[in-house]
Amino acid sequence: MITVWKFKIPIEAMFTLEMPKEAEILHAEAFSDRDIFMWARVDDEAPLEHRSFSLIGTGKPVPTGPHIASFSLHAGDIILHLFERTTKRSLEERLVRLERQVSALLSVADV
Repeated sequence: MITVWKFKIPIEAMFTLEMPKEAEILHAEAFSDRDIFMWARVDDEAPLEHRSFSLIGTGKPVPTGPHIASFSLHAGDIILHLFERTTKRSLEERLVRLERQVSALLSVADV
């Protein structure tokens, strides 16, 4: 079944989260200076995989991978940016999956 799951983001420079394979990240938000969460659309029957992320401060080197969200903490004194850390291979695999999803959507739209 396709559902939305919530993941707590640790305030660490690099971390991994166990998520169902092909989980689609929808949103991330800070609710306090210590509580950052991310939501993803998942197939709750899919096998789990480890995905790597980075939280970096403004002015720091940016990791390879897509930007997910930015957060203002401590009344704007700290700004953190969340990136998924990816390899070229994982980016290529995601591109193939996205192309399949777009094709499926276009075929439904033609009906």
